[in-house]
Amino acid sequence: MSNYRLGMGRRSDARDKLITAATEVLWRFGYHGATVDRICEAAQVRRGSFHYFFGGKDGLVLAAIEAAWQERQVLLDEIFSPRKEPLQRLESYFASISKRQTSLKKQHGRVLGCFFTSLGSQLDGADPEIGRRVQQALSTYERYYVAAVCEAAAKRQLELTDPEERGRDVFAFVLGVLAQARVNDDLRRVRALGPAALAMLGADLRVEARAS
Repeated sequence: MSNYRLGMGRRSDARDKLITAATEVLWRFGYHGATVDRICEAAQVRRGSFHYFFGGKDGLVLAAIEAAWQERQVLLDEIFSPRKEPLQRLESYFASISKRQTSLKKQHGRVLGCFFTSLGSQLDGADPEIGRRVQQALSTYERYYVAAVCEAAAKRQLELTDPEERGRDVFAFVLGVLAQARVNDDLRRVRALGPAALAMLGADLRVEARAS
């Protein structure tokens, strides 16, 4: 069998292009707005290649979720490395959120917020497995926050009666701010996210003292 896909380039290139395009289109337009035609146009790949690799839209969406998570996990593992102090991990990650959302706004013309939350909020009619994958990604995401907060509390860097619950609260706060920033297309909310999240943990005074 030929190792070239329909149209142009290698079939493997077409698959990768479709996954990349699907991730961007899903992030910008949501599940229902991410039509097959829109994804194929963004990928510059013909529908024949789309059907060859994924059969239907939900197969491609699942592949896009997996690719998006693998990309994020690399960054999360780096930023939340146990070699770093726990509060440093959180501060670094909040800074990375602001940097990324600023870059996305420049690229796409608006604030996009969290990929997984944006996608997961409108999955009526989709394969239930898509919802499960989104929930799994967000649950894993949350554990990075919880682990850092619990370790900071154990080291007496934070005074918390229930650090695990507070870690979950901060994660929910971050997702909420990103959702608001997307709705209002407002980067100011994203830039204020880190200091506000640290204040929730009682770490704001430490940060202010170091900055002064």
